[in-house]
Amino acid sequence: MAYSSRADKSPLEPVIAALMETKGLEINHLDLPGHMDSLVGFSSSAKKASDYFNLNEVDILLVLGDRYETLAACGAATVAQVPIAHIHGGEATEGSFDDAIRNAITKLSHIHFVSCEEYEKRLIRMGEAKERIWNVGSPGLDNLSDILKEGPRERAKHFVITYHPETLGDQWG
Repeated sequence: MAYSSRADKSPLEPVIAALMETKGLEINHLDLPGHMDSLVGFSSSAKKASDYFNLNEVDILLVLGDRYETLAACGAATVAQVPIAHIHGGEATEGSFDDAIRNAITKLSHIHFVSCEEYEKRLIRMGEAKERIWNVGSPGLDNLSDILKEGPRERAKHFVITYHPETLGDQWG
């Protein structure tokens, strides 16, 4: 299992917990180096993943999402002939190069876990085999479910807003 930041580790937590309960399954974490400079982060992640696959026998690589560090690990896995399972393929992010990265990860992957029927259909249109696609929902929502089970919380005077900046710009249409 490879992840590069909270962006993919947090949604993977319910998956990690479920896998940890599976008897006879050994789970290893490949913590990919993130970096503000995407070229540095990509090359560092490719090297770390490549070294890991050369030193360890890996049956399958489980990844989530659309980060460039994840794409680097998937490239290394492909060269090392390690099958890849991808969570959250088929999704779309307008105005971002995330789509190109996510789609590249999808094409390198052998098993696909999508979050809804629309994304399953998109993967089929991309040429992925229907029998290799499972619509499992969004694992990150399990985190929200756990929080809601805790009951009402005291209202805070602060809130968080996230912003996903455009990464393509006008030159890409």
